[in-house]
Amino acid sequence: GGRRAAKAEVRGGRGNAAKEGQAEGGQAARRGGGGVVGAGKAVTLARQTAASTTGVVGAYQGKLDAFANASFRGASLSQFSVMLTATSAEDFLDESTVINRVAQDTHHTLDQAVKARDAAAKAKSDAVAADTAAASAKTQADQASVAAAAATVTAQSKKAQLDAAVGQYKELYNRLS
Repeated sequence: GGRRAAKAEVRGGRGNAAKEGQAEGGQAARRGGGGVVGAGKAVTLARQTAASTTGVVGAYQGKLDAFANASFRGASLSQFSVMLTATSAEDFLDESTVINRVAQDTHHTLDQAVKARDAAAKAKSDAVAADTAAASAKTQADQASVAAAAATVTAQSKKAQLDAAVGQYKELYNRLS
């Protein structure tokens, strides 16, 4: 009875050590690998967002350039200018309304351009952060891979030691028989 228990213990110990080493290696690899995929997706999304917001900024840039060009060429958009050039009260009201509408549109365009520029800067910052996170995830995955390899080597070493012990126990068992 005691010999059988000793054999079962040796066999069980050998299997458990190898299984534990494999489990440790697998867990280490899973810990590192999952972050790389998620970080890669975040980088792609951040880059797409940065590209689209940069396009919006470009669209507003054309409008801003046109307004600056008109102002540079001497287009006068002040109420005082309207008052001096109006030929009647009705003409003054018409020109004032147009000037006010142009001013509102210009103000709205400037506000939207500033918002687009800020969104583009944030998207670029997010893309840089996502790149950093991806690099960190890759480093962790590499470390996990190294840990998995080390756990595998440790498990193989333990298995070899246990196999040697099993051989000794078998030899002792055979001597007793």
